[in-house]
Amino acid sequence: NLKFEKLKIYCNAGVKEKFDRIADLTPMSDKTRKNLDFIIAQVYVPVKLGKYTVTALPSTHLLTEQSLIFLIQDGEKSYFYGNDTGPLDTEIYDYLERTGVKLDFVSLDGSLGTSDFQYKWHLNYYQVLEIKAEFEKRGIAGKDCKFIITHLAHDYAHRFYEDYVKFAAKDGLMVACDGMEVEI
Repeated sequence: NLKFEKLKIYCNAGVKEKFDRIADLTPMSDKTRKNLDFIIAQVYVPVKLGKYTVTALPSTHLLTEQSLIFLIQDGEKSYFYGNDTGPLDTEIYDYLERTGVKLDFVSLDGSLGTSDFQYKWHLNYYQVLEIKAEFEKRGIAGKDCKFIITHLAHDYAHRFYEDYVKFAAKDGLMVACDGMEVEI
């Protein structure tokens, strides 16, 4: 049973297509199916979802569909959700700068840890620092913006979480962990 009358699912077209294929094979009541409201995201088109304005931005993650990262705003705070992506395209920085966004919180993919390895679809620690520097240089990151690395891999340079936290703190980065809550 759904807790709310309508469940809005904001996603790319590929997610909707996969849902439809699975839903055809999985028992689901007609009532449940009718109460799912899919909203197909269009990049750079803000959408009002409850008290939030969400803008889908293109990510570099999958070749088979339009992967997305998100700018989430509530009128007071702005959050950049940049997980499961490689380096950001210049057009993303340009869009955020042109629209006057001042980010309060940035979450970035850290799959490749502190290795020098660069992979088109994920970020290493040093690429995260480059994004942080570009946000700050362009004035996109607010004065007290918090940056966090998520989607962590096993980083052999930092076998223990506490070591990685200390290492990242020197660059003004937080390191995510299960159950972590951050006030912005």
